[in-house]
Amino acid sequence: MCDDNVKEMRMKFIKDLLEKRTIYLKGEIDGTMAAETGAAIIWLNARDETKEIIIYIDSGGGNVSAGLDIYDVVKHSKASTRGIVYRRANSMASIILQACTKRQAMKHSEIAIHNVTIKPYKTHDFKKDCLTKTLAEISKVHEHNNNILAERTGRTIEEIEKKCIEDISMTAEEAKNFGLVDEII
Repeated sequence: MCDDNVKEMRMKFIKDLLEKRTIYLKGEIDGTMAAETGAAIIWLNARDETKEIIIYIDSGGGNVSAGLDIYDVVKHSKASTRGIVYRRANSMASIILQACTKRQAMKHSEIAIHNVTIKPYKTHDFKKDCLTKTLAEISKVHEHNNNILAERTGRTIEEIEKKCIEDISMTAEEAKNFGLVDEII
């Protein structure tokens, strides 16, 4: 199948989902996903802010800034949003899930939260002051994400930090017991 046919099929798939007020977050979270998701949510709200938007999530996470962009637009949606974890919502995907009005997970899905990480760099890539600034920014984002998780789960910051250090995937049942999802479907 040529690339043009694949692109055409993908566009039809996305259009069909949007007509059903459904968004599919699949793969690595990046700037393109954030822009497309933001545009879709804004468009759906403009069409009818009284009807629910369903967001299927199947992602291992990705870029923190892009993830927070998606979190903000979902949180800002006037239409209620239902996040459904299909397969996995790890890292930033679990944060995006917390922006949804209703949080659901399919029975055999997994959810993981962990501390903010950066890709490894060669030591000579950073000057000392640049490294200090980067670490301060990471600490600020880490604290912000933990506050999102604590607020939505009803857990203390200490409980969130402990779970993030464990860095393990939770089953849908474990995620529900921890407060990351409201319902298993």
